[in-house]
Order: sequence, then C-alpha cells, then structure tokens
Amino acid sequence: MRLIKVYSDSYWFEESSRKEQGKNRLTMACHGFGFIDGISQVKIDGQYKNPAQLALYIKAWVDISKLHDIRLVSCESANPHPNEKDLRITSDHRRYPPWATSFGSQLSLFLPDIWIKAYMGLIDSDCSDEYTWNFYTTYGHDATSTMLSKYFKLYKGSPDHYHSVVFLNGRFYKQHYRE
Repeated sequence: MRLIKVYSDSYWFEESSRKEQGKNRLTMACHGFGFIDGISQVKIDGQYKNPAQLALYIKAWVDISKLHDIRLVSCESANPHPNEKDLRITSDHRRYPPWATSFGSQLSLFLPDIWIKAYMGLIDSDCSDEYTWNFYTTYGHDATSTMLSKYFKLYKGSPDHYHSVVFLNGRFYKQHYRE
C-alpha cells in the first residue's frame, strides 16, 4: 500500500487491485456534498472539487496507466441529481439516464477505462478523516500507511443506508446493496 496524500478532511492511498494483476486501486476518502449550485462536488484539503478538477488531481498524483479502479469513499458520490431541471448541463446530455448526473459517473468520463466505485447515501470508514489526520501528524507518513493498510475498511454498522454503484466511461455498470 502506498499512502499518497493526507489532509485534515481527506486521505488517499493506492494498493494492488484485487481485480487485475499488475494494476492498482486508488482509494479516496473524502466528504461528498451532493450538488452545490447544480454541480456534484467533494471536499479535499478544504476546497470543493467537481469531477473534472478531481480528475486533474488524480492525474497529477497517480500513474493512471497503472490504475484499474478507484474507490471513492464519499457520501452521495453516486447519487443522481434530484431535479434535472436545475442541472447546468447542455440539453444534448439530458437524454442520458439520471445516473449520468452523479459525481462518480462524471468522474469516470474524465478518467476513461478506469472503473469508479461510488456510493449512494451516507458512507464512512473505520478510519475517519479526523483520526487519520491526528495519527498522521503524530506518527508520520510511514506509520499512517501501515495503520491504514491494517485497519481501513468501510463502516457497515451504521443505520444509514448506502450502497455502491460502479461506473465506467460515464455509464452505469452495476450496483451492490449491503446485506
């Protein structure tokens, strides 16, 4: 596992893909905010980022030719826009299904041929951003990398409903409900 970035509100790490040998999976744990002024966004290092901006960050920090998939651990990152009339997209894009309005779907358009797993509803991990940031500032990069590789997992004990949705090239591929 390779720890890429740690901020007070988010962190990123890369590990070997379980789906394709020789490729990697990028996990990004950050806050998702659904739609702000008609655009789906996440918050990283105190700044709101739309899918195009996040794709630029990813391309700067990761060798995307080695990426198989991205796990976007972010609330509402697969939620479609609740009111299509409010969207700031051109009319020719309105012919696509509502999934196309989600952050995960849009991010997958900017990162072709990379699988994007996003989440509907509220999602959390056992390694919260606050805990991870405090651990990082106390123990440093290497210890944080070791801690995340041992203890990171999605928190499934929450009463909040969430499920994962997978996108490829802007298109819905599949969804999985937790049991």
